[in-house]
Amino acid sequence: MVKKIITANTEDDSMVKKIVAANTEDDSMVKKIIAANTEDDSMVKKKQGFLSWSGTLSHEIALHIKKGIIDPLFGDYIESFISSEIGVGSPFVSEIFKKLIKSDFGIVCITAENIEKPWVSFECGGLIKNMEKENLYVVLVDVSFEMLGRLNPPLSKVQAVNLDKGGIINLIKKISAGILQIESVMYEIKIHEGWDKNEKDFADIIQRHKPAPNNYYKQIKYMNAIDDSNLSIPSVFSIYKKNLFFAGLNHSFILDLTISEQKDNFLSMVDTLLTDSSKKVKILISDIWDEYVISSYKSMIQKMSRSFETDNLNKSLINKDSEHYIENVITKNRGEESLRKIKEYKQLEIRKIKIISDTFVFVDPKSDNGICYFSLFTSPGGRSRPVFTFNKKDDNSIFNIYYNFIEEGWHNMSDPVWPI
Repeated sequence: MVKKIITANTEDDSMVKKIVAANTEDDSMVKKIIAANTEDDSMVKKKQGFLSWSGTLSHEIALHIKKGIIDPLFGDYIESFISSEIGVGSPFVSEIFKKLIKSDFGIVCITAENIEKPWVSFECGGLIKNMEKENLYVVLVDVSFEMLGRLNPPLSKVQAVNLDKGGIINLIKKISAGILQIESVMYEIKIHEGWDKNEKDFADIIQRHKPAPNNYYKQIKYMNAIDDSNLSIPSVFSIYKKNLFFAGLNHSFILDLTISEQKDNFLSMVDTLLTDSSKKVKILISDIWDEYVISSYKSMIQKMSRSFETDNLNKSLINKDSEHYIENVITKNRGEESLRKIKEYKQLEIRKIKIISDTFVFVDPKSDNGICYFSLFTSPGGRSRPVFTFNKKDDNSIFNIYYNFIEEGWHNMSDPVWPI
């Protein structure tokens, strides 16, 4: 539009180049000329850009490209969108579809974490019209062109750039020339001038998301065993303020309500919910009813001289006629009204996932004082189990790595167990 308006009023569009060359420090002259030749510069409709991401690393990179590069450079001509901007309570999927349909170009941030994820393919499918116009761009964060071609062939046909100065300048050239149809010289200069900060910001983001074992193992505190001051059940129920999140196969046995001690522990947890309706407990257990999970587990525990039975858990979680069924236990011991409140306020949720994982306990993970305890699956059981621990205040990066991973499993890879 810029090019068309100036062409209509100057006989040729060479003025654009002259203006850009003369105003390398300020591109406001472009806007002024447009305004001078139209009654209102709002006639210049902004182009719509869609930034696609999946996973925390990809999201942070996409967010920085938007807020640190696209918006400052092209804010007058481009309205960029990233899905994390959708407000709470808004219809997420329908908003995504609207933005995909209206988009004039797309930028997809690809990482080793998301290169094969369905969500990336879904959004890219919505952006396919832009690919046909050569207005879809892939930013390779920590993967190579070769890896892209091997693991996600459809995206290998898209214009891809590396996350470095040359790649970002190339991306800016394509946007300014291909989308806005204006000279890119001024914008390239701005990228050069501000690259040191952008490079540091990108490096910091990538460093924060490197695999935990390679970067954080020396920082994780080690406790010799579970005791009444940390992970022991029911002691942990007196520690948390608002949220408890249990994850891992061993937490299946918190729910074995056929055993008197386990039932008492479970009821202690229920009591904390009844005293404060804002408290919530989530339990994500391995799917012990899945043949693959159970066969894998049995092959491992045989080497550790353990036994494993599912009958008791069937009575606690599956068989509604059993006296040990979770709802029957709550009703008998705390009353029907207590069960109604817990279900109404969604204070207790149990889900299953088809993996065998280490044992995690997240205490108030959404607060600044969040704590995580975890124990390796292959470690001894009971109070002799060795435990690693870290907190959100001192080790925010590693806390978020584990919590976000488990949280993603909860939302995207699990099935409900209770309530049904």
